[in-house]
Amino acid sequence: MKHIGNALLFVTGLIVFTSCEKVISLDLPEGQQLIYADAWISDSPGVHTIRLLESVNYQSQSQPQPIADANISVTDITANKTYSFNYTNGSYVYDPGAGKSIGVIGHK
Repeated sequence: MKHIGNALLFVTGLIVFTSCEKVISLDLPEGQQLIYADAWISDSPGVHTIRLLESVNYQSQSQPQPIADANISVTDITANKTYSFNYTNGSYVYDPGAGKSIGVIGHK
């Protein structure tokens, strides 16, 4: 009886973990390339990074390309401070210094 249970469990597992795979080729229109920012500014000390990228089509195998010729700055309206980011290795970075941060909770 135990062998029948094991065999039944094996067959059930085989059915569950075996699936059919059919490639569906979608004919999607070429979309407009958009510029977007990938960033996270926090109150944690350290270097803050912003990536400015140009989008790629949904089915594209290529990676989004960085935009290198932009002027990126972040302004803390509450403190009336502006932080200019510099382009380095595909990202815009700002280093506030050791143990410092540009993000302040509650500021706009």
